[in-house]
Amino acid sequence: MAESSQMSYWDMAASLVTQGAIPARMFNEGNTEHFAVYAKLRPFLDEIRNTTRYTDYLQHLEEVVHLHPHSADRVAIFARYIDRQRGLAAEGKQRASYPVADA
Repeated sequence: MAESSQMSYWDMAASLVTQGAIPARMFNEGNTEHFAVYAKLRPFLDEIRNTTRYTDYLQHLEEVVHLHPHSADRVAIFARYIDRQRGLAAEGKQRASYPVADA
């Protein structure tokens, strides 16, 4: 539930940028968590959108992330962190807040 609220929050916050209420540069310089949320969900976005037929799910979040001039680098940082946490969880060295994919 908390993760669902987090995703909804960041998509709503990003909509303020896509609608012109907040400059993208200001938003992206003042936040980093939205990059982490996007990195975590990016591998699943197409599947979620297709399965739910909610084709614009997290569209605002995705758009704002890509407005950053170094978005690929930022997303990669968080993707590596998530992968590391999953690895530690698989080794029993970290609580499994990032579920380990079935082998």
